[in-house]
Amino acid sequence: MNSDRLVGAATLVVAIAVAFEARTFRVSFYTDPLGARGLPFIAASLLGIGALLLTLEPRANIPSPGAAVLRRGAAVAICLVLYSVALPFFGFLLSTITALSVLSVIFGGPPIRSIALAAVYTGTLYVLFAFVLGLPLPIGNLFVRGS
Repeated sequence: MNSDRLVGAATLVVAIAVAFEARTFRVSFYTDPLGARGLPFIAASLLGIGALLLTLEPRANIPSPGAAVLRRGAAVAICLVLYSVALPFFGFLLSTITALSVLSVIFGGPPIRSIALAAVYTGTLYVLFAFVLGLPLPIGNLFVRGS
């Protein structure tokens, strides 16, 4: 089986899983016309279209990635999983700065500059989401009294 078809089939499974999970999203207050399901459904749709294209029309003669690329991809996947686990406990600011710093270093960024830029980027996102858009971001159980 062509590697494009394998990746396309796996991605299609993920897109279907995202769409099914999005069906369960319920919000007790009015958020927007699409509700909490809108963004996941859009993401699942785009992911599904790309997956179908890869599965039905794979490219020819694409070399397999080397071991270094696979290790970097695994490191990124582990970092993103750990970010999703850390977010409720450490909150948006600390988790996002840490994750962005680690991702930057994985892709060859100098550590000090990676941390500084991650802090600036996270601060910008925080201002955008919390103050401009009025969306609540997780504070983290670590910083809440009585937890």
